Amino acid sequence: MQLSTRLTLILGLALSTPALSQPTLSPAHGNYHGLGEVLWNPATVADSRYLFQLQLFSLDVTASNTAYAYTGPWSLKNPGSGLEFSPEYLTLRNDKPRHLVGLGLDARGPGLQVRLNANNGLAFQTRVRTAFQGNAVSASLLQDAVNEFEGVRRSDDNTFNFNMNAFAEWNLTYGRTVINDEAHFLKAGITLKRLIGLGAAYIQSRQLDYEILPDNATTGDTVLRLHRFEGGAGFSNPSELANLDLNTARRWLTKGSGPGSGWGADLGVVYEFRPDHATYYYTTKKGERRPDASRNKYKYRVSVALTDIGGIRYRTNAAAYDVTASNLGVSQADLEGIDENNVEERIRAILRTDRYEEQTSFRMGLPTTLNVDVDYHLSWKFYLNAAVRQNLRGRFAPGMRTFSYASVTPRLETRWLEVATPVLLTNNYRTAAFGVSARAGIFLLGTNDLGSLLGGKNRMGSNVYFGVSPLSWANWRPSAKSRKSKVSKVAPALKQPVPPPATPATSTPAASDSLASPSPAPAPADSLAAPVSAPVTAPTDSLTTPAAAPATAPADSSATPAATPTTVPATPVTPAQLRFPFFLPGRYTVLPRQYCFLTRHWSDQYAACFRGPRHSPVGS
Repeated sequence: MQLSTRLTLILGLALSTPALSQPTLSPAHGNYHGLGEVLWNPATVADSRYLFQLQLFSLDVTASNTAYAYTGPWSLKNPGSGLEFSPEYLTLRNDKPRHLVGLGLDARGPGLQVRLNANNGLAFQTRVRTAFQGNAVSASLLQDAVNEFEGVRRSDDNTFNFNMNAFAEWNLTYGRTVINDEAHFLKAGITLKRLIGLGAAYIQSRQLDYEILPDNATTGDTVLRLHRFEGGAGFSNPSELANLDLNTARRWLTKGSGPGSGWGADLGVVYEFRPDHATYYYTTKKGERRPDASRNKYKYRVSVALTDIGGIRYRTNAAAYDVTASNLGVSQADLEGIDENNVEERIRAILRTDRYEEQTSFRMGLPTTLNVDVDYHLSWKFYLNAAVRQNLRGRFAPGMRTFSYASVTPRLETRWLEVATPVLLTNNYRTAAFGVSARAGIFLLGTNDLGSLLGGKNRMGSNVYFGVSPLSWANWRPSAKSRKSKVSKVAPALKQPVPPPATPATSTPAASDSLASPSPAPAPADSLAAPVSAPVTAPTDSLTTPAAAPATAPADSSATPAATPTTVPATPVTPAQLRFPFFLPGRYTVLPRQYCFLTRHWSDQYAACFRGPRHSPVGS
């Protein structure tokens, strides 16, 4: 197969089908995405909504480019029409000088996420990624490839960077709560990755000057002459990229070794602003006060992560070259039948690599990215998310890369159901797309470009992802009674009862229901205090002395005027002096007439209420 035909085929696949660019994750970033969200930010494993999640498998397949739109008949509405990759179905949409093209697959195998306790979480998962990508590809080179290098023309100042890469990984993630200061919550996480390189190849040029020559009169071949080539190439076991399927991916995961190996890491933090943090507590049967792990507590959440730090060093069956060549002739025979099985042999022949020093190892970098998203809780179960994923790989760096994108996603989220509708700028913020994502119980299904699947006019790529997690156990939700406990929404709670202070030997003058004063002032006829109003210093036989009764005091006595409840000092009282159905151990204070939030009563007498930082009705 000619190289031009293969490039046309790649463009056709990238434009029309969700086949094998670096895959993109779901941009919804919901709180119940579990292991999928751990790939976006490892800190999400802490304080997760899941107590336990076992993932069976998930698959994310993506194809994209920035130059040509597919206008062929195939779509989900017309699946029987077949895929047509001929140049007549590829329409140039962009005249920018540099373009992207890519096909990628991300297969995640068995994985496990566990909530260790309120502050710590752990996750483990397996993963296989493979991709063919073109970066910084000159528009003229792409156009000539689609036209199968027909015609006679010369093109200079061309660049390209093509990479093929496949690797498996074993990931271990740990996250914990760093700050939990009432309204401010911060958690952090890290993922360590053991990488197994399975196969790789790259060819790149920082300067390419080529000319398409007329057919050779003798052989009938079209000759491509390279007047100037400055770049490099490398390969290691590229045949592993052929015939990719799920069985091959499973074999790679269980193989445990390959021609390449390396280490990688993800780092992330998540901040949450929780203005109503005190309303998300409940009281256990033992009287302990705990946060409700089943509920989202934030008004807004900010997530920042640096993912896929590291790379893979290929040492087995590996060769790499730095090439500076001129006046190289490429015939039809050099390009005939090139594929994954013979790409190493053909690159050696085309670039005349025997003239250059051979390096016996090379490094392929991971698709390092910066992930940032802000999630805002609108009301009830509705959220709005804004996310940016920025590629950090250099233009000519060998290895897999992520095509940057930005998204805005409204979503409806519950424990067992979620619907999200992302609006995106993909392919390094060049292409607008509209997607949809749905989660129902253990199933997740979505696409980030619905229009391309339904036969839209501007199909620059496609994406589909789905996953199955047969055991997804959300955190236990406390009963409504325990969540509405009279203590649960008052913070902070007293862990140990504090006994009220002892009553002094002499009573303080107070209102009409306090202990009577020895003052000769007249008391009301129905005063309940009269039988016990004798001074505490009276002799033991004072009950036989009528003169001791305050009722015989002269009405015009001026020794002590009658007490009036104009101001009341905040003096501690004993529970025996309270006129309420019940009380809680703790600090009590005598206050004027008010509503007691613990007893839910208005008091005509002086009330005793809990003195806490929050004074709001429990049921509010």
